[in-house]
Amino acid sequence: MATVNYENKFYLLEDGENVLACLERHNIDYPSSCKSGVCQSCLAQLTSGNIQENWQTGLKETYKAKNYFLPCIAKPTQDIAIKQPGLDETSFPAAINEIIKLSYNVVAVRLTINDLASWIPGQYLNLINENGLIRSYSIANLPIEDGFIELHMKLYPQGLMSNWLKHHAKLNAQVQLRGPIGECFYHNPDKKSFNMILAGTGTGLAPLLGIIRSALKQNHSGNITLLHGGCIDTDLYYQEFLRTLAKNHKNFSYLCCVLKSNGNAIEADISDELKKLLATPENCKAYICGPEVTSKKLKTTAFLAGIASKDIFSDSFII
Repeated sequence: MATVNYENKFYLLEDGENVLACLERHNIDYPSSCKSGVCQSCLAQLTSGNIQENWQTGLKETYKAKNYFLPCIAKPTQDIAIKQPGLDETSFPAAINEIIKLSYNVVAVRLTINDLASWIPGQYLNLINENGLIRSYSIANLPIEDGFIELHMKLYPQGLMSNWLKHHAKLNAQVQLRGPIGECFYHNPDKKSFNMILAGTGTGLAPLLGIIRSALKQNHSGNITLLHGGCIDTDLYYQEFLRTLAKNHKNFSYLCCVLKSNGNAIEADISDELKKLLATPENCKAYICGPEVTSKKLKTTAFLAGIASKDIFSDSFII
């Protein structure tokens, strides 16, 4: 059997086991989040052994060149040695500029960073706090125009990052950012005209908001329709801003729905509402974000409605 050498100790891999699972089985506290090759929180560097191409799926070329890989999807059949990259090698320092309450369980965290040019609205990043805790959040704004990066964070009662944010994070607190990552953003260099349908639940609104603002900033000529869903009325947030945006841009429409309403929103399943919007999906691209289960359902709805896979863009949240 193959072994993993980490911090000068050897760990035996079971048949078909990935590196991250092996370390966790041996009670090694290695940074991770999604454990499925999406968030890149568990980034490692191979220092000895042979790397396989699929271990580097989704990584930047600069990371690949330095033998960085994702332990959660790497299943070695030969001995390897790895190390955890230093933050100065893979991340950028930032500071908390502002924390704004958006709803009963969502806050906006605004971050200042020296170089805003490479942070793309709609993509996501890894935020690393002072304790080394890593979580992924999407970029909800136009960093260059606004002068900061805005993230929307859902507060979970037992969440480690939520607890840090509520009880320990202070203004000007230093954090590290790694990224950006993901395929869900507005890209239209040829200025083509097409309709955009954006759908998501909860803080899945964050990347969709960044995409919408980016499209409007670039004078997108097609119709842009946002469908935001939740379980109850108070899961919907940023409504005043979105309604104002719809008033100021004739090609933008804002719709919302919840599973159980007190009369302030349409009471419906978001996938059913998306199906109605896609009754005639000609010349349309779909952007879908939110929890993994909901996103899969919405992507299936879009595909069955006639939108080609290449025109469905999505980054799921693994929670």
